[in-house]
Amino acid sequence: MFNTMRVSGVSMLGQFSAATVLLALLLAWPWSARCAEEELTPQEADALAIAASGGDRFAIARLLDLGRGGDPAAQARIGWLYYEGKVVRQDFDAAFEWIAKAAEGGDAGAMNALGHLYQEGLGTAKDRSLARKWYARAAEEGQPAAASNLGVLLLEGDAKDWPEALAALNRAAAAGHAVAMYNLGRVYDEGRGAPEDADEARRWYARAAERGLAAATRALGELAESGRGTAQDLARAAALYRKAREQGDAEAAARLGNLYLNGNGVPRDAARALALFRDAAEAGDPLGQVALGGCYRSGTGVERDLAAAVMWYERAAGQDYPAGKNALAFMYARGLGVEKDEARAIALYREAAGKGDADAMFNLGILLEDGRGARADVAEAFRLYRAAAEKGHEGARRILERSGSAPGTGDFLDSFKRFGAAR
Repeated sequence: MFNTMRVSGVSMLGQFSAATVLLALLLAWPWSARCAEEELTPQEADALAIAASGGDRFAIARLLDLGRGGDPAAQARIGWLYYEGKVVRQDFDAAFEWIAKAAEGGDAGAMNALGHLYQEGLGTAKDRSLARKWYARAAEEGQPAAASNLGVLLLEGDAKDWPEALAALNRAAAAGHAVAMYNLGRVYDEGRGAPEDADEARRWYARAAERGLAAATRALGELAESGRGTAQDLARAAALYRKAREQGDAEAAARLGNLYLNGNGVPRDAARALALFRDAAEAGDPLGQVALGGCYRSGTGVERDLAAAVMWYERAAGQDYPAGKNALAFMYARGLGVEKDEARAIALYREAAGKGDADAMFNLGILLEDGRGARADVAEAFRLYRAAAEKGHEGARRILERSGSAPGTGDFLDSFKRFGAAR
């Protein structure tokens, strides 16, 4: 999943954390002596915003005074405080209003943030064309994060522009932007916008990992675990997942837990796996939530609890995570921890299959072939089996072999994986 605002969007505040050293000087600054038309520097605005986010009343009042007076840097920081819900209640409408003012006033970081708001439909209607416009303007102003976000935007949706996307990501990577390097790794890893190339993916992941991006360290672990483009090295995968987890990557904890669960590269340890899954799940990682739900469903490392399994699957499904929807559909199809509802299972399987989940394609095919939860549709079932088999699903392949049908290249469901956040 390609990363956008979760890492790169923070750059709207420029060197926000680095500006702490200016705080004491700034709070003692004789503001009344400054000319009314003199705008804040980015460093001054950052320091003032830091103080405001900590509840400093003088800083809050001064930031609002400057923002209402038309200072773009102050307006951008006010918008960010509303976006994050710091000091004030989170309010995307207010965030949009302030950030739009700042962007129109020429604040490059606000242009990047405004692109994000349009892309996600926060405080305004979703508008890809306006998101593209503002990302491009911010990139022209020298914002590598905006170039990275522009590249991701152009890799998404129906109207993809792969050449321009790669150009934007390469531009951001050349400026040292770690998230853009990671996203380039994903491009080559998944073959989206460029030919699949595990070596090139590894090169970009390594560059991003060198800059401390935990998601890139985890991605290197995924390559080592799968053996894509190299000899499989499960011990190295475990070490990389461990490092990424220490850097704060929740998905890495889930992947490390899976190694412990199966004894791959580490000693088999169900209790350790469960603890890692719980860490990831409670941090909001959908892979960890599905894995933890699986432990509760099977009673692995913990007492069997179907209601708990459903709860964790629901949390993952609520994040639009295909494997979470597939797992939740399984529970509804069989009445495990919930009242049996095959129609609900069909709907969830369809959503997951539409996101490219091979298990969901297979499971949906089974229900449709048997006419459970919906009218029987054998043709649709076998289309789903072919799509799942094309993705390597062994059960679907066996069904096709028994029926004398082989995977073709026809009408497959879209297997697109959303380019977005480095979880």
